[in-house]
Amino acid sequence: MVLPLLIEQRVAGDPSAYAPCVVNFYDRVGQKKPSREKVQMGVSVVQNLVEEQHYTLGEIEYSLDWIVRNVSTRFNGRVQSLGILPHVIGEALQEKTHSERKRERRREQEREQDQDQEHDAEVQKLVAKLAELPSETLEHLRAEAIKSLIGRGFQRQFLLENLVRNEMACLFDRGVEV
Repeated sequence: MVLPLLIEQRVAGDPSAYAPCVVNFYDRVGQKKPSREKVQMGVSVVQNLVEEQHYTLGEIEYSLDWIVRNVSTRFNGRVQSLGILPHVIGEALQEKTHSERKRERRREQEREQDQDQEHDAEVQKLVAKLAELPSETLEHLRAEAIKSLIGRGFQRQFLLENLVRNEMACLFDRGVEV
């Protein structure tokens, strides 16, 4: 199999380079031996999309894959020719963009979850270290944590134990005088 980038470099001005893509499409939709006219028509469609409408061969191949994947749901189980491509390429590429954005959002959420878990693990380690401190030091650190949280706009009645403990851990980590 040839890499798409190599195909795109070779294709400029050479319509015969589109033929394998066209023949492969017909094979995938169940037309094992398309007529020469059908292949030539497909080549001219692909050539127009690449050279006149400035689609990349990668976009065209994605769109052809999209047609094959959606034959049963969008095309009543049948696709007669590659002539459908100019009519659905926008929809196919829009779906690709949507899928890529969705995938990127999912990756970002996973990265954030990983960071949150790492942060929580660090806080837990610090909380464990805090438990080993003498009670006078803990009380002083607790007072500093409450003072810090109130200074950042938290109201005293909403200072839950976990929030205070996390702030104590952060202060301890920063080396606040205890």
